Amino acid sequence: AAQPDEVWNAHRGDGFEKALTLAAILHARKPDIPFTLRAAAETATLAFDGAEYAFPTQKGLALDLAWPCS
Repeated sequence: AAQPDEVWNAHRGDGFEKALTLAAILHARKPDIPFTLRAAAETATLAFDGAEYAFPTQKGLALDLAWPCS
């Protein structure tokens, strides 16, 4: 797995790592906004503050994560 600095600085990482890094950045800027991170088939999607960011992924994950945890 690519670390956030590798995703941001070296432009490496799978789409899931990119979505996760973007979630961390946006959450740091707006900590009160809930968000979801989903990975299904070949797409990782971050839904944050009314916007959706989709990234292609080859990880084969099936995840549906939400913040805050419920």
